[in-house]
Amino acid sequence: MPCSFQKSKLALWGLLVFALVSIVSGLAAHQWGFFEQFSSLERGGISATERQYAEQRADLCGAGNATGIGLKGDYFTNLNASGSPASSRIDKLIDFDAAFEAPRTATEALVSPQSIRWTGWVKPPLNGRYRFHFDAPGVTVTVANQVVSGAGAKPNAEIEMAIGRFYPVLIEAKSIDTSYPGRWRLEWTAPHGLRYVVPTALLFIPSSP
Repeated sequence: MPCSFQKSKLALWGLLVFALVSIVSGLAAHQWGFFEQFSSLERGGISATERQYAEQRADLCGAGNATGIGLKGDYFTNLNASGSPASSRIDKLIDFDAAFEAPRTATEALVSPQSIRWTGWVKPPLNGRYRFHFDAPGVTVTVANQVVSGAGAKPNAEIEMAIGRFYPVLIEAKSIDTSYPGRWRLEWTAPHGLRYVVPTALLFIPSSP
């Protein structure tokens, strides 16, 4: 009897151990499967987001519009930049003295402009709010249909812009005061607080984008 009872006890303990191992193994397998599924979903979500961002970046910064060349300048021999310009050209930078490095007409005659209009697109390098500056008198700067400098602009006017996007820009000098001692410059104060001339690489002629 004692021997038989001992064998039965050992058999019972064996069954209990087997059952416990089976339960633990099942729980581990279930938990591993859950984490595998979660990890897969997480990876899929991240991949989808990255693809979306990549597509957006490709649309905004493709090879055809990666680098600007300047703005189109129309030079008039009358006031108010009206009628047909006497001469047109691409100006890489809006940074001139009062002589404006006088452009030439189609017949190579020098133009002494009385008014100027620059048109094109600007493409900001950072997200945030920008302040545009054009200190010469009688000059108005309009970006995305909002007057940001000159007559009609609010004091310290700012405009919110997003990285990589194109914004239409219009600069009108309806009369040129040759006695103004400073330079004619299109500048901005970027979101990081620095003020500088808007560079060529961020300026595009009207048909570029």
